Amino acid sequence: MATGHVRKRGKKWAYVQYVTDPATGKGKYRWKSGFTTKSEAQRALREAITAVEKGTFIEPSKMTYSEYVEGIWLPQLDDQLESSTIESYERNMRVHVLPRIGGIRLQQLGPIHLNDLYRDLQSQTVTGTDSSNRRHDSRIYPRITHLRLQEYSYAAIAEKLADEFPDQKPLSKNAVAAIVRRSKNTTKSQGSLAVRTVRYIHTIISRSLKDAVKLGLVNDNVAKNASPPRKPKTKTVRPMWTAEQTRTFLDWARADEHRLWVAWAFIATSGDRRGANLGLRWQDIDFDKGTAALTWTVTCVNHRIVVKPYGKTGENHAIILDEGTLSILRTWRSFQNQERLVHGDSHVCATPEPDCDLPGYHLSDLVFARPDGDYLHPERFSREFKRAQRRYNRDHPDAQLPEISLHALRHGWATVALEAGVPMKVVQDRLNHASERITADIYTHVRAPMQSDAAERVANRLLPDDDAW
Repeated sequence: MATGHVRKRGKKWAYVQYVTDPATGKGKYRWKSGFTTKSEAQRALREAITAVEKGTFIEPSKMTYSEYVEGIWLPQLDDQLESSTIESYERNMRVHVLPRIGGIRLQQLGPIHLNDLYRDLQSQTVTGTDSSNRRHDSRIYPRITHLRLQEYSYAAIAEKLADEFPDQKPLSKNAVAAIVRRSKNTTKSQGSLAVRTVRYIHTIISRSLKDAVKLGLVNDNVAKNASPPRKPKTKTVRPMWTAEQTRTFLDWARADEHRLWVAWAFIATSGDRRGANLGLRWQDIDFDKGTAALTWTVTCVNHRIVVKPYGKTGENHAIILDEGTLSILRTWRSFQNQERLVHGDSHVCATPEPDCDLPGYHLSDLVFARPDGDYLHPERFSREFKRAQRRYNRDHPDAQLPEISLHALRHGWATVALEAGVPMKVVQDRLNHASERITADIYTHVRAPMQSDAAERVANRLLPDDDAW
């Protein structure tokens, strides 16, 4: 049997539930706080009483959200997700989430905590301390900053920290005040996060709590009742080169004898992704048929190279290459053979086998590789593209190009193709998108001028001449 009542605690509401164990006849009180309104606390109390009566009640636990995420949730994802996805989840949790709400008990985590987190992440006041002389748990410092922004007093912060970090030595209000004073001189702004990033963090948190429900650790996924920032009504259009700008840059890179210019040209003319570009092998290219089979993709997890089958399904994706690109690749292959001779002794690397420690040239059959034939690191590959752009702009101060990402070369291919009248279905197949709708949503900036041009051409055929009016 269970009964209870609600009461106010500080600025929030809480419920007190009295539960009798039918086996022993003994009873005990259970508290849950953090509700914004009295009615919210009453509703939660009714749900808790119903859970006891139905036998779905979960015994209260002191496990914090950090303990759950780091000790239970992340380790169990190994067999469910790609290693790069897990690394992304772990990084966002470690950098943005756990320092702020990780000390809250899992069963006490509520929508209000998540809403405060999302506001924090979008605020310029989110900071991180540079001090290496920390005497307390690293999660305590950003938590103090967060609570102070919510206008909690030093005493109230000390009380909340004692509840959220029961395994740590309690802080006095004076200790909290001292940490706040020092942080003003030792913190630097981490800046605000984009709405898209905050929404992605919300997705990660929601998945973690959904799994907690499956594991029987909590009754409900409270993230469903949180309010992440809304998607912006207007999409951000990232800078992109025109066909002429791309040609200009590639001409300069070739004349400058930049070793990676062929790899950049291949992305620009094929529209493939960086990972597929770095995983392409000579045996995947059929020069007679003019095709390339995208079989492997190269990515990095915790800055280490990882080679895996192409795409989410692991199926190959074949693309047709133009004669100009095939000609460039033939010349590049001859140059690569010369590099192989310069390195002398060669050894065969199993495919895929990144970071092989054997000396000499790596016979890994890669089209775009390091001078010793080994895999190019994806992050360094992108950084080198940025450096080349800056060098070009220094060489051409009166005709500078907008700085773009490496991925923008892929977008550039699709944009030029659509502007040239290539059907959306063909572009979708080339880019290996799951549907035409995805392609159309990404390239709305191209569709609008195309529709305008189509409207003009149709109207010119249908409407009478102006002179006839």
